[in-house]
Amino acid sequence: AVFKDPHKDFKRTATHISWVPTDGKKVAVAYSVLRFQSTPEGMPTDSYIWDVTNPNVPETKLSPTSPLCCIEYNPKETYTLVGGCYNGVVSLFDSRKPQGKPVIESEMKQSHKDPVYDIKWFQSKSPNMFMSCSTDGSVLLWDSRNMGQPVETYEVSLASEKSGSDEKGFRGVLGGEVMDYDISYSPTKFLLGSEQGYIVACGRRKNGGYQIDRSYFAHHGPVYSVQRNPFMTKFFLSIGDWTAKIWMDDLTSPIITTKYHSAYLTDGCWSSSRPGVFFTTKMDGTLDIWDLTYKQSHPLLTVSVSNEALQTIQIGRASC
Repeated sequence: AVFKDPHKDFKRTATHISWVPTDGKKVAVAYSVLRFQSTPEGMPTDSYIWDVTNPNVPETKLSPTSPLCCIEYNPKETYTLVGGCYNGVVSLFDSRKPQGKPVIESEMKQSHKDPVYDIKWFQSKSPNMFMSCSTDGSVLLWDSRNMGQPVETYEVSLASEKSGSDEKGFRGVLGGEVMDYDISYSPTKFLLGSEQGYIVACGRRKNGGYQIDRSYFAHHGPVYSVQRNPFMTKFFLSIGDWTAKIWMDDLTSPIITTKYHSAYLTDGCWSSSRPGVFFTTKMDGTLDIWDLTYKQSHPLLTVSVSNEALQTIQIGRASC
């Protein structure tokens, strides 16, 4: 099936995908133009929820005040979605309401200063907490019942490491590109991939706030995807520059690095049914399928999906 953006007059990127957590029959897609100062005048801000059995017409239209860069279903209240906007605001939607307007939005002054590139629902006593990250260097914790201001604000920064008289390593604030939060690994820890090429493992303190437990220099450019293996959560996958890498928590060097591809990698994810299988997308429009139990030097299968760059990929776990 092919789900085409109804606004054919504007060439927009499908920047993020989120499958409904129940039966995998619906998928929410965020549409935006992420290239700096390249948004055409009059471009619509709509994103859509599609029914996989009807690719002709979207089931629900979502109409935020600014284009969505990311979107995520609430894993507990599956009719609720939260989206991160290009102007830094986060918006909450109710798919049961046909008009598609946000139920509530954060205030501009209390929101991110850069586009919200990723968003994750956070495990708590109530199903209302979520985190957002942005290239402004902050991770914000929100309560969807009151989004006047974030519950907590955390600045992600790395201090210098001194070795004798020399200083090494990156120093300063890290701009967040992508997050991974896996409750089966820990309800208080998450991974953050930055635009500086670093991945940081963060843990929540007992008295509130977060601390960086470990950092990994992963890629020469922005980290576009980071995800823990759903079967062996101490291992995680990262995507950036021209390679995909697999890491182990206790090691600061990757245990597996793919070859350098001729095209830039844009996203990746693990299979939800086979522990050694993962998928990567590239700028040349191809999808690579890797099976580490078979071979590690080359992908098992390469599929040419489109003449345009592939931007994002998500596995619908409920349907596998």
